[in-house]
Amino acid sequence: MDKKSKAIKYILSISLILVLYMLLTSDLIKFKPGSELDAKGGASAVDLQVLNDEYKAGVKIIFAKLNDIVDDVNETSLISLPKDGEEAPLLAPSQEEILEKLLTSKEKLINLRLPTEYKELHLDLVLSFSRLENSIRNGSSEDKESGLLLVSKVTKDYPWLTD
Repeated sequence: MDKKSKAIKYILSISLILVLYMLLTSDLIKFKPGSELDAKGGASAVDLQVLNDEYKAGVKIIFAKLNDIVDDVNETSLISLPKDGEEAPLLAPSQEEILEKLLTSKEKLINLRLPTEYKELHLDLVLSFSRLENSIRNGSSEDKESGLLLVSKVTKDYPWLTD
């Protein structure tokens, strides 16, 4: 890999990490004035429980799709980036389908309302989607292995995802 592509990959990785950090450290759960708040000004326990339940249900569905994508990625050979002056190769139809499923599932994950207690899970899932996407686009076995390791970690740390 030449210096230019390494630099681009490095900058993209740092940018992704910064964006995720900013998203996860901001107040993702905001209440409008006059919404259902308890006497102390915080969200009621029922609201937080509903938020947790909705998030867990949504993540279970997305995680099942992620496991299907992992199976597809393991069955498909990776493509590589074109060299300077070469025309970019077209993705094989199966890789296009995998990429489409991956991007759709990643978008659904990002659109979920995130309870504070699941920030680490959410970050690991988003990073695994991003790394698997990079492995398909760039042919990077390093990204593939990193993404698969994150999926394994999530499976081990959150066994309720596979119930």
